[in-house]
Amino acid sequence: LDTIWMLPKGGASQAAYLIGDITPVDQFTIVGGDFNSWTQGSINNLEAGFGGAGLERLTKKSGPTFASSGLKLTLDHIFSSPPADFDSGVYRLSNASDHFPLWADLELGREE
Repeated sequence: LDTIWMLPKGGASQAAYLIGDITPVDQFTIVGGDFNSWTQGSINNLEAGFGGAGLERLTKKSGPTFASSGLKLTLDHIFSSPPADFDSGVYRLSNASDHFPLWADLELGREE
C-alpha cells in the first residue's frame, strides 16, 4: 500500500478495496506484501478486515520486516484462507530491499 507518509485513511481504503475483492466462493486466497502498517492499530485493522473476509495473518509471529536506526517495524504481511498447516518467517540476511523478505510455507490440504 502507499507509504507511511500518506494519510492513514488512504491506506485503509486501499486495503478495503483488496478485502472487497475476496469472495466466499474462492477456494483459496493468498494476499501478501508491503502494507506499510507502521502502528499496532493499523495491523489490528488489517487483521480485522481480512479476518472478516475469512483470511488469517499467517505471519503474525514472524517479527519485524523493517529495521533502521534502532526502529523495528512490521510493515509486511501474508494473509490467507486458513491452511491445513503453515510456517512463516522473515529472512534477515538480505540487503535487496529496505524491507526483509517475508515468507510462508502453506499446506493447503487435499480433497478426498
